[in-house]
Amino acid sequence: MKTETKFVALLDRMTCIPCLAMRYTAENIGERAMFKRHGFGGSPDDRYTFFYLPNSNTCSYDPNKLGDDYTAGTCCSYMRDHWDEIESGSVLDAEFLRGERNEPKSWGNEYALDMLEVLE
Repeated sequence: MKTETKFVALLDRMTCIPCLAMRYTAENIGERAMFKRHGFGGSPDDRYTFFYLPNSNTCSYDPNKLGDDYTAGTCCSYMRDHWDEIESGSVLDAEFLRGERNEPKSWGNEYALDMLEVLE
């Protein structure tokens, strides 16, 4: 099984949620059969993305079942649909994704720089 992981920050107003995203791709018939048996399809082209929010100890393949549809749901839905465009260590700005901001937040803006001070 091919496994890819990304660790990103989900940002919103006064919110920063760490998220570990894992994408699995079945590489043989047995793995596809296991996914299919448990309700995940079974096509050779299927990708299965799971999201883990360590602060709330929540894990789901459905972005809208993470307990926070507004921030986590918005960002994780985007991540699932734009997986290859997102780098591990980056931030996803829910306000920008919802069209509430003209530019996305990044590690380089004032909000994120406050977070970086904690790391120094």
